[in-house]
Amino acid sequence: MPKPKDLSPSNALSKWVVRQLETLKPGDLLPPDPQLARRFGISQSTVKRVLKKFRDQGRLARVRGKGTFVPQEMQAASAAPAGRIRSVDSVAQLLYEQVCAGALKRGETLPPVKHYSLEWNVSRATVIAALRVLTRRQIVHKLGRNYVVGAATELVLRHPRREIFFFHVPAAPLARLYNDHTFTLGFRAMENELLRQGYAFTYVPASSFDHFSHTWKSSRRYPHGLFLAYLRQEEYDGIAHQLGELLKRAGTQRPAVLVAGKVTARRLPHTHYFNHGHANTELFRTLASYIHRNRFERLFVCYDENDHYDVTVYSTFKLWMETKHLDERIPVRYLVRNETHRSETSSQYRARLLTQFGPGYIQRGINKYSGVNEQQMASDIELVDDFRREFRRARKGDVWVFFRDHHAVEAIESNERLWTRIRSGCGVVGTENDPAFLDKALSTCVVDQHTLGYLMAHAIIGDFPVARSSRGYLNAPVMMLERSTTP
Repeated sequence: MPKPKDLSPSNALSKWVVRQLETLKPGDLLPPDPQLARRFGISQSTVKRVLKKFRDQGRLARVRGKGTFVPQEMQAASAAPAGRIRSVDSVAQLLYEQVCAGALKRGETLPPVKHYSLEWNVSRATVIAALRVLTRRQIVHKLGRNYVVGAATELVLRHPRREIFFFHVPAAPLARLYNDHTFTLGFRAMENELLRQGYAFTYVPASSFDHFSHTWKSSRRYPHGLFLAYLRQEEYDGIAHQLGELLKRAGTQRPAVLVAGKVTARRLPHTHYFNHGHANTELFRTLASYIHRNRFERLFVCYDENDHYDVTVYSTFKLWMETKHLDERIPVRYLVRNETHRSETSSQYRARLLTQFGPGYIQRGINKYSGVNEQQMASDIELVDDFRREFRRARKGDVWVFFRDHHAVEAIESNERLWTRIRSGCGVVGTENDPAFLDKALSTCVVDQHTLGYLMAHAIIGDFPVARSSRGYLNAPVMMLERSTTP
């Protein structure tokens, strides 16, 4: 009996590609044609025919020697403009989206018209017309032969100082935000950008929110913005209701609000949220794409259980899920140094790990991604005594990810002392970008904190709609800095 048409291997491949396009980022590669042919039981010519349909729609691109990949958004959008007017609008929208994402910052000079003409395959006249549209909207302005992001009056004239209230927990945690926090550089960049734009923080303890809220409502004079930074859940819960009432009462004078932290309460309208967990997800999604794009054959992830245990474990699950989602066949090994429970076996550690942190989180992964399996992930975890000894088995096609840069450097130096060179084609990646180890040429995947601070500042200023994730969080820009670790 013949199979229904919708169950044919070619249709199965088409549906698979559609699912991949929902999660892959611009620049991410699809598996090679021979691999897809084996996976779906069809010929390579059939694979090419199916993928050609997506290329014709502008949803995929193919370059000889590189493979099939997701094109940049500007290429996809400019691939099918209908007529000159729509093409001008498309280019203007793409430039505007780059401003909203922080890729083009206030005061920066745009690349020349020829650059966009060549990159997006449109005429120079179309690019110039799009820039004129943005000039009328005061997104950019012309300065000599160049275009600069921002209205001319914003960049030339000084605004009077405007006040932004920074609500924080007691003094010690505030000092930590600016000196010893994961996003310290981001907070400093945010304050610097606010100062450049004519805004200043007024630092007040979170416990005084009730007092200020009543003062603002009774006087009908509101600050320009509010920043709630890493409050404890109970503190945020106590403020959230008053904040919601304040935003309703203020009407057109409503202050911009940014909440940074791990709060899980309901989100308020007209409020921006930056979430540490979402930033981690973006980081490990980028790292998984790097692993997939470079076609590494094995992934080793190394972390110390005593080092920020809860954050590390959640990150462990995220990286595993994102990697398996892109290629479920890649072997993943988690090497965990566990000195606190020296008598514990690997199986005992796995059971404790899944009991304390895993079940609910993994279930969310199972619901979100295909190929996520709790038992499989648990079997990929192994306790070790020394990362250096394990690293000696590194080979071509491996990628080793260390949560702490100094662990990666110790492993590299151990090899050097044994006169063992890191094999060509073996990647070593850290997640801190510690400048103390730049001479070791360690690749790194980190949040771009300068751009993050810029976006947080403009979320409070409210001069353009900053880019958000599908869940409403501020997008955390991530950089993958690939360096040549091999001497």
